[in-house]
Amino acid sequence: MGFPYTMRMCANPNVDQAAAVIVTSEEIAKSLQIPRENWIYPMGGATFNNVWNISRRPDLHTSPALRYAGETALQQAGLTINEIDAFDFYSCFPCAVEIARNELNVEFEDERPVSLTGGLAAFGGPGNNYSLHAVCSAVELLRKSLKRVILITALGWLNTKWSVGIYGKEKGKIPWNDRDDSPIQKKIDAAALPETVKIAKGLLRIESYTIVYDKSGIPHHMTVLGRLDDNRRAFAFMFGSEILKNYEKTCPIGKMGRVSHDEKIGFNLLEILDG
Repeated sequence: MGFPYTMRMCANPNVDQAAAVIVTSEEIAKSLQIPRENWIYPMGGATFNNVWNISRRPDLHTSPALRYAGETALQQAGLTINEIDAFDFYSCFPCAVEIARNELNVEFEDERPVSLTGGLAAFGGPGNNYSLHAVCSAVELLRKSLKRVILITALGWLNTKWSVGIYGKEKGKIPWNDRDDSPIQKKIDAAALPETVKIAKGLLRIESYTIVYDKSGIPHHMTVLGRLDDNRRAFAFMFGSEILKNYEKTCPIGKMGRVSHDEKIGFNLLEILDG
C-alpha cells in the first residue's frame, strides 16, 4: 500500500475461494438435457498487453490494450458498448476501474453496475483468479434473466495484461474461429518509448508519484517518474517525512524539480522547485 491508495482501496488476494466454469458445445448441452434457458454463450473476447515497462509507455493513465480488447470483443459479439447491461471491471485499485471506464467509453454518470461481486477490495479473490468468480456471477445473473449481456474485464500485472469477455444468452456475430490479433499487439508495442535514464541530471517534470510509508505510518520516501528536458523519462526519489506530508494534500504532478544522481546510495534524487 502506498499513497494515494489506503488499505480499503487495495485488492484483497489472501482469501480461500474456488470457482469453475465448464464450457461445452450445444450438442453436448442438448444430450445432457440442460434447459435452453440456462445456456450462456461467450459472445466475444480479446486479450492484449500494454508496453511491458511502465516507464516506456507513451501515457501513464491510459490503456491501449484494454481499448483494443474492448473494440475487438464488441465487434465479435456484434454489439456496441451501449448495449451492455452490466459490467465487472477488474478492481485491484481505483485506477483500474477509472481506466476501464475511460477506455471503454462508459461515463462516470452511467448507472449500469460496474461490479458483479462487490470488487476485489471487498469480495477479494485468490490472486487474479478473481475474474473467474466474476464470470460465474455473470452466468448466475444471466440465467436468472436479470441481465441480457455482461462485459467483464480481467487484468494482470501493472495495467499490463488486459482481457475482455462478453457473455449473453445468444451467440456472438462472429464465430470463435482462429483469429490473428498480432497486428494490433505489434501496434501497441511499437509505441514504446526509449529506456529510462538511469543516471539523471537536470530538470524533471513530474508525471506520476507515490508515497511509501514505514511500519509506523510515517512517510519514508516518494518515488517519482517524470520527463527530462530531452523528453526521456527518469525515476527519482524524495526523502523527508515533513516534506512528503505536503504531497498527501497537494498533488505535485506537473511540477518541475531538479534531479541529480547520488552515487553513494545509487539513486536519482529530486528537489521540487516550486513548492
